[in-house]
Amino acid sequence: MSRKTSSSRSLAFVYGTLKQGFSNHWLMEDVMTKGHARFVGIASTKKRYPLVCGPFQVPFLLDMPACGCHVRGELYEVDRVAIDHLDELEGVFKGHYVRRPLALTGLQSLQFFNYDPSGEIQAEAYFAAAPLTQGLAASSAHIEAYTKKQTVNYVPRKDRPQNRTFLEHVNAWIESQSQSVQLEAGPCTRKQKSFSSIRDSPIAAPGMAKHLDQEH
Repeated sequence: MSRKTSSSRSLAFVYGTLKQGFSNHWLMEDVMTKGHARFVGIASTKKRYPLVCGPFQVPFLLDMPACGCHVRGELYEVDRVAIDHLDELEGVFKGHYVRRPLALTGLQSLQFFNYDPSGEIQAEAYFAAAPLTQGLAASSAHIEAYTKKQTVNYVPRKDRPQNRTFLEHVNAWIESQSQSVQLEAGPCTRKQKSFSSIRDSPIAAPGMAKHLDQEH
């Protein structure tokens, strides 16, 4: 049975730098402080999707169901104000990401005490814009989670070269990757990177036991 939130609010699934302990979580903290969002819990995508790192170690979720992994991330209840801020950060109107629905399972939450972990949750997430999807899928390993390990070489926006737009950086990176590695045949054949332990990402959920994997 699927679970939805009220008509005035929706659920946002974040898997990268918007998570607790990562560089863009300041935005989630801001909208939560102002009452436009609240942390719900940890969940995984019902379908498998490729999660990859592009230039500057920026994470991208790719809308290629049945490829990749069951990606884990944080779930937030958000209102229209929060969504507008998220759309701006994710460059929705610049062609960086697109907000699309997806199904989640395995919810770990203090909000839903009696929730069946095998149940389905309808939420939205930011996927890489369609023109970038194939290039990113072929140029980067598919990972199970965006953790502190991936942020070792992360470059904040303010420190990136300013002579190109973000899209130009992404396309140039894809081109450089295609020249330096031998691409594999199919869109789902890119090697998936597994982590036996992904407990290097702090998940601050007061009163909640440490989550399995503690990533995203």
